[in-house]
Amino acid sequence: MQDREPLDAELTVLEQRREALGSDGDQLRQAIAAQTAEIDAELTTELEARRAAAAGIPDGLLSQYERLRATQGGVGAARLVNGRCSGCHLTLPATELDRIRHGDADAVVLCDQCGRILVR
Repeated sequence: MQDREPLDAELTVLEQRREALGSDGDQLRQAIAAQTAEIDAELTTELEARRAAAAGIPDGLLSQYERLRATQGGVGAARLVNGRCSGCHLTLPATELDRIRHGDADAVVLCDQCGRILVR
């Protein structure tokens, strides 16, 4: 009997802690579910915006972009800033920059280092 009383008291404390932790777990699961729903809604909005933006892009260019994106770590196009590709951060050769400057403004230009589509 004497050995049992401290064990009963400890058992009561542990059961109270378990109930409190169970309640905390329920609250955390609800918070996770709410955040997941919010992220899913935001993702849906972004995917719709992406579809709308891609609607005016020719199919060939869009498929080329998607192929590049798959092979280039998710980035299929990069800005050309001061003669440097912002995708690979390498400077294009002067002859390539000159060809780009004097070429057709609507021509698709690729970085000769990483292959990404360059946005001028």
